[in-house]
Amino acid sequence: MIYTRMATRMGWLKMADIETEKSCFYKPWPGSDIKFVMDDGKQVYASKAVLTIASPVFEAMFNSDFKEKEASQIPLPGKMSKDIVALVEVINPNTLGDITESTVEPLLEFAREYQMEHLTRKCEKFLLGCSASFQNLYLADEYNLIEEREKNMKSVHRIPMTKLYSYPDFRKLSKECTDDIILRKSQIFDSLRTVEPGFDTSKTEQQIIQNNEINMVLFFMCCFFFFLSFINRFF
Repeated sequence: MIYTRMATRMGWLKMADIETEKSCFYKPWPGSDIKFVMDDGKQVYASKAVLTIASPVFEAMFNSDFKEKEASQIPLPGKMSKDIVALVEVINPNTLGDITESTVEPLLEFAREYQMEHLTRKCEKFLLGCSASFQNLYLADEYNLIEEREKNMKSVHRIPMTKLYSYPDFRKLSKECTDDIILRKSQIFDSLRTVEPGFDTSKTEQQIIQNNEINMVLFFMCCFFFFLSFINRFF
């Protein structure tokens, strides 16, 4: 098999080894028949067969009447060599590299660009094992990762709007996602106004009014920040 000698030579290296030794996919290996050329001048070597199996885009590219069919190299302007190495390392059956926090976003972008559904699912599985965060919510929203989006939304919607608005990617969230955040925050405000079992009815009317006033202020602040995010989408 074309990968046997490569596996022996590589010693089943993982991503960290590839980045430090620069001696696996940065150089020709038995079975490699295509190289990608990046703006930084570096070259990454891959197998057309592996790329064809992993991506219908590459399958069409190498098996149809595209100029890449007979090409020995393909320029990839705007892409980083380390990201391409991460892609090749993850989809290659003899390395099956791990996805990391630093590679998951470029891998999701490649998965979308080259229609690699299996890679998208693998990236989501990795994210599901990570702690909830705004950045992971953004990735889930951007790449339509339903389960990951819901997991992070349960945590992120409790972050104060002032802090959410400070995140650069907040304005990149879809309208559906920001609407969901606002809705969940309003439900929290509603729950604060709801009389629960065991509620101390001995509270004075003044205390109740003060609590309602605080809730209303919080609600209008939430609406204000939502209005700002809406305006920024169009101006």
